[in-house]
Amino acid sequence: MTRPEAVNIAERLFAGLSGEFRAVVEATQDGVVAGLGFVDPSLAPAEAGRWRALAEEGQPVTAGTPLVEVIGNAAELGVAEDYVLGPLGFASGIATRAYQFKEACPPGLSIACGGWKKLPAPLKPLLRAGLAAAGLLPRLVAGDFVYISKNAVTLLGSVEQAIRAGLAVDHGPVAVQVKNVEEALFAARAGAGVIMVDTASLDDLAAVH
Repeated sequence: MTRPEAVNIAERLFAGLSGEFRAVVEATQDGVVAGLGFVDPSLAPAEAGRWRALAEEGQPVTAGTPLVEVIGNAAELGVAEDYVLGPLGFASGIATRAYQFKEACPPGLSIACGGWKKLPAPLKPLLRAGLAAAGLLPRLVAGDFVYISKNAVTLLGSVEQAIRAGLAVDHGPVAVQVKNVEEALFAARAGAGVIMVDTASLDDLAAVH
């Protein structure tokens, strides 16, 4: 495997330093820790020292709380910096914001975030880790179900035909997107188990409810 030029530069930059050093990643603000499962020295393209988690996944922390310890020579710490901060910062940022939403959520209401599907593939696991750490669902409902998007309805010909096809899959209740009360009632009568109001309007949601 070809080593990134950044690794070669780090080794040359610190060639005159000997001995081991200790670095600690700390929280810069209050939040929720996530992404520790992706803080793995084996994922780095070169030796990156010895890493040790000082916090736990899903742990609420305050600014200054130690999160990860890295011990190694100067070049190893230079490599580690690029492979510790990214996963931890991205996933923890998602977890912190998601936790704020959860705390503001009315009792009895759950929150799901399906936005990870629209991210580049390498980022999806980190977003899901952040959601899990905060206790949010990564899917519309817990458990098995068949999700039918607007595009699927178009391909299948109609809401009724789409729901019928979803029921035939036999993988739990059928979830379908609707825009108004008429569509919601029609979908329910056709056998849909989950109705998703997909207009981003609270007035539409209230009317369908």
